Amino acid sequence: MVISPNVRYAVGMRFTKLVPLLLAINSLLPVLCLGQLHTSMPEKGPYPWTQPLPSTAPQVIRFAILADRTGGHRPGVWEKGIAQTAKLYPDFVTNVGDLIEGYSDKPAEINAMWDEFDATLKPLPVPFLRTAGNHDVSTPVQQAIYKERYGADAYWVRWGDYLFVYLSSSRNAEHKIVATDVDFVKAAFQANTDARWTVFFSHCPLWQQDTKTNGWDELEQTFGDRKLTAFSGHYHEYFLTRRNGRNYYNLATTGGDSSVSGVDTGLFDHITWVVLTPEGPLVTVLPLDGIVPDTVRTEKTIALQKYEFVQPEVIWMDGKAIANRPWTVKFTNPLDTAINLKFKMNPNEGVTLDPTETALTLQPGANKSVVFTLTAKGNYSAPGAQLGSGHWSMECTDAKDGELLKIGGDTTLGLASIQTVARQKSKVIIDGKLDEWAALPFNLKQPQLIKGDAPADSKKRASLQFAVTDDSENVYVAVKVSDSEVTSHKDKIVFEQDSVEVRVNANPLPSRAFQLEGQKNMYLWALAPGETQADSRTFLSDMTAKGSQCACIPQPYGYSVEISIPKTVFADQPEGPEKGLRIDVTLNDITGKERVQYWWTPYWGYAENYAGSGEFRFSKK
Repeated sequence: MVISPNVRYAVGMRFTKLVPLLLAINSLLPVLCLGQLHTSMPEKGPYPWTQPLPSTAPQVIRFAILADRTGGHRPGVWEKGIAQTAKLYPDFVTNVGDLIEGYSDKPAEINAMWDEFDATLKPLPVPFLRTAGNHDVSTPVQQAIYKERYGADAYWVRWGDYLFVYLSSSRNAEHKIVATDVDFVKAAFQANTDARWTVFFSHCPLWQQDTKTNGWDELEQTFGDRKLTAFSGHYHEYFLTRRNGRNYYNLATTGGDSSVSGVDTGLFDHITWVVLTPEGPLVTVLPLDGIVPDTVRTEKTIALQKYEFVQPEVIWMDGKAIANRPWTVKFTNPLDTAINLKFKMNPNEGVTLDPTETALTLQPGANKSVVFTLTAKGNYSAPGAQLGSGHWSMECTDAKDGELLKIGGDTTLGLASIQTVARQKSKVIIDGKLDEWAALPFNLKQPQLIKGDAPADSKKRASLQFAVTDDSENVYVAVKVSDSEVTSHKDKIVFEQDSVEVRVNANPLPSRAFQLEGQKNMYLWALAPGETQADSRTFLSDMTAKGSQCACIPQPYGYSVEISIPKTVFADQPEGPEKGLRIDVTLNDITGKERVQYWWTPYWGYAENYAGSGEFRFSKK
């Protein structure tokens, strides 16, 4: 919904003082304009804030921004963020969208989600202004309820010298700006030509996508030479983009799904504290357990993460005892400036590593290998057995402007096994029925990672078996899920119901053994069963391999999945014994209202991930 920009309305003072004044003036004027506060909202509510801002604006405004709460929310984190924000006592609090899980067409269910969320705001002593995210307004029913409860998903507020513009980027599945959005923003600017600074809120960081096709370029043209700072969310990772002389912030999470691996990776829970002065905003990122500068992650540091500065040797299982075994870590500098690297490991109990840390400086184009001596005593023989964890950091000076850049990452030392892709003996028809499959040799009896509150008794959990085969044209994956109570919602996204996720890395070694930012040849399939085969749902995105097929059908024991992957996706790999794929299979099981995730090997984006997990090689036959 787009609110007419021609209506100007102001609200002021705190709740108890405002109501009598509004009632008196309302009988005289159709439009209110109190003091230094104006807004695009119509005279009568409801409003997208919890309480009105004061009519008099301070010269310096202090406000807090909370990041994504949902998209797989982690209980208690948002509430912790609210409690910590309340102690800071800002002038107001706002957010970047995704406040409820959403993706429902059931009014009672949607309203219950909003009732639950609104209750979390009660500890705030100051106004809370809403931004709509895709989880909040993903369906027409959700959009109607949002309007009914909160008035608008697009609005502006002028408070003193500062203009705050809120725009929904989630009224369509493609997250595209439409003509009415551009008109709304133009009108907001025309009504506030003398605003000293503009703060723009939109859930999706549209400037990070194809700006020519998603409407951002056209919208950005309306900014002109206006002083403006933008905030967004959606990706659940923090980064700062500098574009056309402006700072555009993408915030991470305040409870949304995340590995929370740390500020170096941009994956952390935080509050963003903004001090808005006549000279512009001062932005500080407040992790829920610390304070960091707003430059902790920028476009420059994101670009650096595509490089393999640190490449630990994969520890392949060979049946031999791990005693005084050499373990090599290769350090590389692909940049045109010198870099400083630090690497430190923390061995688990019964594991010794000599040395445990190293630091070195590498000139442009140089590399160096450091050999560690590894010994493991105890139960360290199963695939995925983790011998230790560590962290690396790199810093360098930008050769062009002298800016100091810092990045880092986590390393988990685990035992990796090599499985063989079995040759398929009969033709596979992708119908989900599994008739052609002689055996499903891999399972989740001992998942290497569990996220959520899983039943202590493994017999009460849903279970999964799968197989990987191939023929001359395709790789095939079959999955059998045994679940006595399948939770299926055709009006929810695949990830928020009982479902299976299959990830494939088709890169050559050694790249596929690691998870790198922006790595190509990475694919994802996510499938959820319905009550009938026609109701089954598939999550399709640009991460689904072109030419692949998939099917998911309900079964008496639960449900089953089949996927075919054309071998053209492996074209970048040379022929030889190392040709293969890295694969991971995840089971999402809804127990009550909570989701439990069982990972065959740790999710590649999590700190628990280890090099070489889920490795399959093609048969020589």
